[in-house]
Amino acid sequence: MTSFETEHPSSSLQTKPAGLGWLIGQLCLIELVAWGVLYYSFSVYISAMVAELGWSSNRLVFGFSFALIISGTLAPFIGRWIDRRGARRVMFSSALSGVLGVLLWSWTYSIWIYFVAWALIGIAMAGTLYAPAFAAVVQFHPKGSRNGILVITLIGALASTVFLPLASLFTEWWGWRSSLQVLALILASVTLPLTLWMPIPSVHHEESYRTSHSSKRKVAPWGFWGLMFSFMLVSAAGIALHVHVVVFLVKRGFSLHVAASIVGLAGVAKIGGRLAVVAGGRFSAMTLLRASFFVQAFVLALPLLYASTWAVVLMMVGFGATSGARTVLRPALIVELYGASHFGKNDGLLQMATTFAKALGPLGFGLLPGLLGWNGAWCVLILLVSMGGVLLTFVKTAEEAIPQVV
Repeated sequence: MTSFETEHPSSSLQTKPAGLGWLIGQLCLIELVAWGVLYYSFSVYISAMVAELGWSSNRLVFGFSFALIISGTLAPFIGRWIDRRGARRVMFSSALSGVLGVLLWSWTYSIWIYFVAWALIGIAMAGTLYAPAFAAVVQFHPKGSRNGILVITLIGALASTVFLPLASLFTEWWGWRSSLQVLALILASVTLPLTLWMPIPSVHHEESYRTSHSSKRKVAPWGFWGLMFSFMLVSAAGIALHVHVVVFLVKRGFSLHVAASIVGLAGVAKIGGRLAVVAGGRFSAMTLLRASFFVQAFVLALPLLYASTWAVVLMMVGFGATSGARTVLRPALIVELYGASHFGKNDGLLQMATTFAKALGPLGFGLLPGLLGWNGAWCVLILLVSMGGVLLTFVKTAEEAIPQVV
């Protein structure tokens, strides 16, 4: 067996456990606030911090990247903890780490304090953002987890819409330090009580979740590596696009305002992509995920094939929709492929791999325009996503990989 653990499909719980609706409602609020404060608000404070502290923006951004690396490194360990002991304690302690990190960020006067703050925020990211929330839902209701995860991601998608203007407004009123302290208060008042009061699965469900009825049913041994590299390629391409797409569009003759407005369409399209998962509910997560990879490769090629605004608009809408769909489909695929009893560990391993890919993607892509030109660099993105789709076609679901006894 590989690093990924598997279970028999019949070990999933078949009935909806009590408290699931309450849990999903709590996680919606936790994700909305945690994403808004710990992740999206950072961009609001860069200019003010540069002006007061005299640091370069690259130094500030490195603190954020440092938090992402810590988050990715911790993801498998936090997932394993949730598999064994549930999500309540780890999400509460991680939320507390986030509150302390944001407060310390607001008190930054030296680079060392700044990086300690982001280390605490990185711990909080690992234990409060989507991966542990998904693990909590899967632990409660493996069979019906896709819809619960969909609801959480739809609410979570509003985090930037809510907190970017809120953080900006607070900064205008009170300055960046006081603004961060208010955000820390909001984070504490929402996430700490909600994580502390998270419902615990019943004893019957705990046994159903953990028990594997047959240790002989396994996914192909190389399946983990194919899945991991597939997601790494697509994640690296996706974050590289997010960082460089505005420059790419400006190089193609768009004004900065128009380019930024077009890129902003991807955020709205993510919600549409997640809703499309519901419409495709009769298909397996693997089928939908494979389709999303190849559709994304196709839409990325449109600006190279057609020199028009509509081609760029379709690219960003298609990119946003397929990226949004994958947020829901990845955890559903892990349950489909490996079962639910080790979901936290399995999803954490994927989270770690994709986080490292995201950390390296923008840096690697940044070298390509000077070597290949912008069109050549864009072809590399298309190739990476296409390769991810090809790798995924060789990863079999539990039903596909296991011979059926007639």
